[in-house]
Amino acid sequence: MVSCGGVTEEKRATDSLQAYVQNYLDNYKADPRERVAFLGGGWVKEYFEVDPSSKKVKVEDSDSPSYPFIGQLDFQMVRHYTAFHHQRESALTDNTFTQSEVTPHRHNYIYQDGKWTPLSDTDRDDSAP
Repeated sequence: MVSCGGVTEEKRATDSLQAYVQNYLDNYKADPRERVAFLGGGWVKEYFEVDPSSKKVKVEDSDSPSYPFIGQLDFQMVRHYTAFHHQRESALTDNTFTQSEVTPHRHNYIYQDGKWTPLSDTDRDDSAP
């Protein structure tokens, strides 16, 4: 690994991925994506939050000559939602979130030219921890 002032490229890449994903996850605190949606049982109001204790970030060497590292973020997304309503308008005014559902998410990244780029997002990935 190339070293600059005692810090390896891998360490810089790992630190920058940690900051990148933390910014992404923190965005859900500022904007929990609250909305009204129609689910199988009717209309609900829902919002999303990340379980911060579920965050796992991994950086590994890549075999590709185009990018030296690959990164992976695994986390649990929690969807909170209200009771089911027959009318969209009723769900819109309901602010009592009585139910929740947890879904594992996995995001993959490549490190190229000193920055991380999302490679793909895989929602509901059963292999995610």
